[in-house]
Amino acid sequence: MPTLPVGTPLRKLPTVSGSGSTTQGSGATSTAVVPPADTTDDHSDFVGVTTRNNETYDATDGGEVYVQKDGVFLVRVNGLCEFDDPLEWVNGQDYLQKGGGNANSIVCYARMDKSSAAIGLIKASITGKSVGAQPPVWI
Repeated sequence: MPTLPVGTPLRKLPTVSGSGSTTQGSGATSTAVVPPADTTDDHSDFVGVTTRNNETYDATDGGEVYVQKDGVFLVRVNGLCEFDDPLEWVNGQDYLQKGGGNANSIVCYARMDKSSAAIGLIKASITGKSVGAQPPVWI
């Protein structure tokens, strides 16, 4: 079974109404969380980051994983970032990186004390509203 490391950012397609517009209002239809390897630019809603290491799910039938979606949390980041740097999604990957800030207003909360560009866990926070399921989520 596939596993997800702690701090893996999870996304989904935006919630849609019956008319096809994105919404969070009454009558909205939620969309499924997708594994990081299957993400594209269309998966723009932040669901949360995994809170336990090596969460498993069935590639065909899915499974529950525990996430944190607000406050200060640990997230996997590729490369260096400084306090308040915006982070961005990396399609098909299980981490974020410093960049244009397309990751629903997630910013570095602490400086990454590394001299290499390796993937590491770093404190981050969300400055905007997060959307998606409450823990646990089905992937």
